[in-house]
Amino acid sequence: MQLRTGKTTGITARVPKEKVLSTFEEQQQLYLNEIQTMMDELEEWSDCPSARMGGFVEIYGYIDENCEKFDGLSSFHKSIGKSARTILSDVSHLASTADRETLRQMKKLAPILISVIAKLA
Repeated sequence: MQLRTGKTTGITARVPKEKVLSTFEEQQQLYLNEIQTMMDELEEWSDCPSARMGGFVEIYGYIDENCEKFDGLSSFHKSIGKSARTILSDVSHLASTADRETLRQMKKLAPILISVIAKLA
């Protein structure tokens, strides 16, 4: 409220720095937990190449969308970038022998991996 006019104005609450930091740390932990959960689910599909590729699409798609928000995870993101390069290499070598569904998933995965590598390099 403005004292001079008596009009009610928008209230701006100041958020303590500790609270903002805590919220960021919580978001960062949620990001890591989500990746871990998806990786655990991926293990269930070790015998199905197309489902496994689909799992990689989900994992790296999630990382691609969120990695720039968490620049404090540089060592984690460095290892993700290395694994993305390895998987991209594997995809290019395995594409000639893949079945139709696996190949379709590989076609989705390749540009996502390239984007992740570019963001994390």
